[in-house]
Amino acid sequence: MHYTMKNIVSIILFLIIIGFEAYAQVMLEPGYMITDSNEIIACSIKNMEWRTNPSEIKVKMTEDGEIITKGIEDIKEFGINGSYRYIRARVQMDKSGENLNTMSQERNPVFQEELVFLSYLVEGGASLFLYKELGLTRYFYSTEESEIKQLVYKKYQAYDKSNKLIAKYNNQFRQQLLNDFRHLDISASDIKDLQYKKKDLVSFFKKVNNRKNAEYIDYTKRNEKILINLTLRPGINISNLEIWNTVLNARREKFDQVNSIRFGTEAEIVLPFNKNKWAILTEPTYQYYKTEKVEENDNISGGMVLSKVNYQSFELPLGVRHYLYLNNNSQLFINFSYVLDFSHNSYIEFRRNDASLLEKLDIKPQSNLAMGIGYKYREKISLETRYYTPRGLFKDYLFWNSDFQTFSVLIGYTLW
Repeated sequence: MHYTMKNIVSIILFLIIIGFEAYAQVMLEPGYMITDSNEIIACSIKNMEWRTNPSEIKVKMTEDGEIITKGIEDIKEFGINGSYRYIRARVQMDKSGENLNTMSQERNPVFQEELVFLSYLVEGGASLFLYKELGLTRYFYSTEESEIKQLVYKKYQAYDKSNKLIAKYNNQFRQQLLNDFRHLDISASDIKDLQYKKKDLVSFFKKVNNRKNAEYIDYTKRNEKILINLTLRPGINISNLEIWNTVLNARREKFDQVNSIRFGTEAEIVLPFNKNKWAILTEPTYQYYKTEKVEENDNISGGMVLSKVNYQSFELPLGVRHYLYLNNNSQLFINFSYVLDFSHNSYIEFRRNDASLLEKLDIKPQSNLAMGIGYKYREKISLETRYYTPRGLFKDYLFWNSDFQTFSVLIGYTLW
């Protein structure tokens, strides 16, 4: 079957649309919620891996039930599989901006009451919480003796000795921690370099709980492992080639579509965030395109021209991948790659009918891009369709251009 590039792009776009529709229907995971009447309800929650704190969630109360929305007024707490835990709290929060040109000149926080879901970072005898919205990050804490309150950190405007506008910092959170945990032998030296950042504060609250001999849960540890996968990736390339001379307009050759076998091995590093949905990858691959054709040409002695293409190379795609989880066994994925290509003993030659050489062009390929969409089953078996943007083959020639286009169908088996 002959595929044009237009057909191929249409197929890929169709698969992407189907993939995103399937993705939109999933992501429900076992969890719980606590209602205003303190009823604990087991349910399935749509895991959005919230980058900002939500004000509502999508839940399914029964296996056959519909997905419904529960807002912050409906629930006091919810959680997913020990990975996420959010608690509703009415807090005093300073929401001062941090842009130098618009920030306040007031050093002290300006509190306002907010009803929000706070996410647990550390849960224990001393707990640490995070609130995040676009352009704003605030940390809160509580102890067994105190309610939830904000750790105060504020940027504000000031003028230096030359009357230049600068940013200064109110790091009151350090004094708060020193006052509340001094009895645990927390000293000024323990907090003097503490930064208003997740890593620093999580480490500090783990230290506090250890000194209290209190058990704690570190929710930031849910996705810290880097995974490395090695996958065998054979497949079929469907390729077309057209070349032309920009000076001699009559010199244009269009070669047949060739279906060829390609052999690759993929190394994938799955990144430890966003629930292992992002990966970087490389896939050294051997590919080839070989074809011949004979054409009549009255301007050539013998009246015939034999054109021969011998193109073989090692491709080295460097790319990123995003996974879309359908369920525990099935995943869709999308790749985008920058493809380096290293040819070996590759050329296009033209010969007369008596086999004497008319012209020989050495193939020196340029880099191009690739996009693929695929399906993976049980972390082992995969199937992918991939489209490559047109690749030039005549990097060393001024007047010769080419259009080498490839569509691939790949199967994969992950060794580990």
